[in-house]
Amino acid sequence: MREAFSNAVSSRFTSHPFTVDRGSDAVLYAYDSATDHRTYLTDSDAQKDISLEINNVSGTELMHICVDGGMIEYGLEDYVGDGQPHGRCDCMIFNDAKLVFVEFKMNVETLKDKRIWQICNDAMGQIEDFSSHLKNVFHLHGDEFSNYYAKGSASALVCIKTAPGMNARRNSQRLTAKDTFTSRTDLKIEYKTSVAF
Repeated sequence: MREAFSNAVSSRFTSHPFTVDRGSDAVLYAYDSATDHRTYLTDSDAQKDISLEINNVSGTELMHICVDGGMIEYGLEDYVGDGQPHGRCDCMIFNDAKLVFVEFKMNVETLKDKRIWQICNDAMGQIEDFSSHLKNVFHLHGDEFSNYYAKGSASALVCIKTAPGMNARRNSQRLTAKDTFTSRTDLKIEYKTSVAF
């Protein structure tokens, strides 16, 4: 499935050259490079302090596609072509059974919960914009994203060191925003610095 999905993405997003990274080590790392504004998948922990740690418990090959700075030119806001700015996540990481849309926010240094939530809320918008566009592109080509990753096998992750508060009584608006995101995208979202495949 991962090869078929990767090939489908490569054939449908041709306006900006990008590569597909692969790895099958037990622990891998993905990080967003401030130098060249793209994400990478590596087996090295040299960038561990700004990386998403990926625990490959399945032992299968994982694939990584850089979205912002890869599939889509870095900084290009109207990548859809409708004259409107659209957000996009940083990358997609996937294997045969699972796909995760990732937005990196590892440079956040504030400890103020309200500001952390604003950053995470913005990240949800970026992921929603891109995942919707990706699904639309597949549909326009007579295909469906769900042919590759069925409901429940794709998710979203904001890679951030400090997760926003999600107390049921104090943060009901945040929980509602998460639920709304999930209902609109069919993606569950998490805020953390590690993921298992």
